[in-house]
Amino acid sequence: MKWGYKRAFVRCALLFLAGAALQLITGGLDNSFLRHPWGLIISINYLYLLILAYAKSDSWTWVRKLYDRHAMTSSLAAMVVMCIIFGLTAQNGSTEGIAGALGFRNMKASWSFGLIFFYFTSVLGLRAIDDIRNWRSRRLIPSLSHAAVFLVLAAGIFSAGEKTRVRIKAPLGHPVHTAMKATGEEYRLPFAISLKSFDIKEYPAQLYMIDPSKGSSESLEGWDIKVLKNLEMAGRLKDSTDYIPMEHVGATTAMYIEAIHQATGRKAEGWVSCGSHIFPPAMLQISETEAIAMPQREPEHYLSEILVTDEKGDHIYNIKVNKPAKTGAWRIYQVGYDKERGKWSTYSILECVKDGWYPLIRTGLWLILASGVAMALTAGRSRRKKEVQP
Repeated sequence: MKWGYKRAFVRCALLFLAGAALQLITGGLDNSFLRHPWGLIISINYLYLLILAYAKSDSWTWVRKLYDRHAMTSSLAAMVVMCIIFGLTAQNGSTEGIAGALGFRNMKASWSFGLIFFYFTSVLGLRAIDDIRNWRSRRLIPSLSHAAVFLVLAAGIFSAGEKTRVRIKAPLGHPVHTAMKATGEEYRLPFAISLKSFDIKEYPAQLYMIDPSKGSSESLEGWDIKVLKNLEMAGRLKDSTDYIPMEHVGATTAMYIEAIHQATGRKAEGWVSCGSHIFPPAMLQISETEAIAMPQREPEHYLSEILVTDEKGDHIYNIKVNKPAKTGAWRIYQVGYDKERGKWSTYSILECVKDGWYPLIRTGLWLILASGVAMALTAGRSRRKKEVQP
């Protein structure tokens, strides 16, 4: 390996060691100092210092070494290694053990990750400035991708202390405007949310053989199962074991099945149900130690219709997982519901996120996508031009 690469990788190693030392001394990185307006103020000064450093790079030779190919390769490699480390380590915030003490269990509070991430962003920023200055002699698309990635990373750094993330329990028909932070503190939202309706689509019901005394379960191999009745919405009357169709709060899934053992011909039939918050589950006993049971059905997706009331009036949104509602600078995500009541949940758990830097990050992401598409479209053209040159 050439000395230029060795020096660049040593620089990354020293940053990692410095971060480890700071982690042991301070106990973790606190980004609360980046709250508004300090995040914006510091970001403007950071960009100014990058431009100033680049302007002095002709006389400060060490600055040129911060955005040459050695620095780019080593900083990217260091970032990949750090992401692998954190990806393979449980992110539970624990400080126990070596991994916890070095901050590997909490990426947001890791000094090592923070320093290497900041270094990589700065290297990329200097490279982007160099691309912009020499745009006539550089290829436009790679230069655009460098600037776009820098925009996203820098915005991610300086918005870390400004993002507001709270959760709210929105009951059916009752507006609420007080949410909870992860620390347990109350947070008053600038709008009120009420749940108008909740709907859930579940995966098909499944059947398992269990040992009620041990609680273990296994597949139904060796048995022929025939579903004689299948009721999506069912219930049973008091002192009755039979399920009947029922359009009522708490209605559950029930099946009347016939089970025949393939080897012995032993047969059993009866009702099986996963139960609900009103009706208990039902199992079909097929031997002294075995029974066929229906576990709770897993949700495929769930959707909440909410009413948001702010100073501009009432707004109705339909939100589900990964499809949030947007109101002003806030995004409202569906994250949970009353799992005990399932489809009959009377409240939704929503996460409200405010990030003033989101438009800037979104712009950077669209630029990255555009540059990626442009690279894919022009790659073959550039290769053909090289082939036809004498």
